[in-house]
Amino acid sequence: MAEREDGELVRRAKRGDAEAFGELVNRHLRGVYALSFSFTRNHADADDLTQEAFLRAYRSLGTFKERSSFRTWLYRIAANACANHLGRSGPRTESLDGCMAAAQAVGPPDAASLSELEGRVAELTGQLPAGFRAALHLIVNEGLSHRQAAQVLGCPRGTVAWRVFRAREMLLEQLSGFFEDKSE
Repeated sequence: MAEREDGELVRRAKRGDAEAFGELVNRHLRGVYALSFSFTRNHADADDLTQEAFLRAYRSLGTFKERSSFRTWLYRIAANACANHLGRSGPRTESLDGCMAAAQAVGPPDAASLSELEGRVAELTGQLPAGFRAALHLIVNEGLSHRQAAQVLGCPRGTVAWRVFRAREMLLEQLSGFFEDKSE
């Protein structure tokens, strides 16, 4: 339903309807910001890159052929902006969000250690290489399919699946010690 509604908003925006583009921004702002943050790990950079992605999308809207969803196209623009930014400044590992999906595979934490676990997962997620972190974010946090994530990241679907698998594997390796420490 949202993709169909996005399609109508895109068509209206292409005809010059600023309110339609504003609605697209409202719908996708959180997702683009989250994607940008997953690359940069820095709130200020994520804000700047989110704005840059929407400006690029607005300027390029006339070239959007609607072969993919607007969201996938927009995320691709954002991912390119992030990749360009990281190429200039290198990756950052500052305040981080979590990836509880990998942690849940190890086992459920008790209530007292949940906050500690979330912090540890956030720290470890931030240490993943940018490509692994971005793939994991798109699949786990944004709910994209592997095909959609591949379009966003500009790589084969199998590469996305491998990066997500390997990212989870790396997190689980690091988290295994967390649970061993808690059981003693």
